[in-house]
Amino acid sequence: IRRIAEGKLDTRLDLKRKDEIGDLGRAFNDMAESLAASRRKLDEYNRLLEEKVDERTRELKSTQEALILKEKMTAVGSLAGGVAHEFNNLFASIRGYAELALTKEDAAAKNEALRIALKMADRAKKITAALLSFCGPRAPVRERIDVRETLEYALSLLKRDLNTYNVKVVREYGEIPAVWGDPQQIQHALVNILVNAKDAM
Repeated sequence: IRRIAEGKLDTRLDLKRKDEIGDLGRAFNDMAESLAASRRKLDEYNRLLEEKVDERTRELKSTQEALILKEKMTAVGSLAGGVAHEFNNLFASIRGYAELALTKEDAAAKNEALRIALKMADRAKKITAALLSFCGPRAPVRERIDVRETLEYALSLLKRDLNTYNVKVVREYGEIPAVWGDPQQIQHALVNILVNAKDAM
């Protein structure tokens, strides 16, 4: 009985007697076998439960990722107008400075016009990279974030959309300490807040 209590469910009594002690031994063995069978069933249930929990966790994670992507796509829809407008301005400026460089005879003036055009092309590249990073799944990072700078960038992306709906942004910044986090996730959250505020207005 002590061995059974310690969990050694393979314990059996070897009694060949035909009297009451033998009956007790057989009853003990039946009890031990029943306990061992129950333990095996319980272990199997636990295994199945763990598998189901793992499967459900994977499903929930997949659903969460799909919802986050849907949120991002909704935000990108709102950003599209502002980004397209900004690209249009950048490309017009790049073309203008490239044409200016073609008309300049002076090498210094030509180089200056080309330098400005390249700077604007780099700006367009950064916007594209930020938009792709904003849309696609990526591993989270943790770094020091300037919240005001991140907020200003989110506002710049939504500027045209806000103007279209005649929404005026009033900035009243207090002390905003730098925080640690994922810049893209913070930017995503801020864009969603701004889009929701615009929609509510």
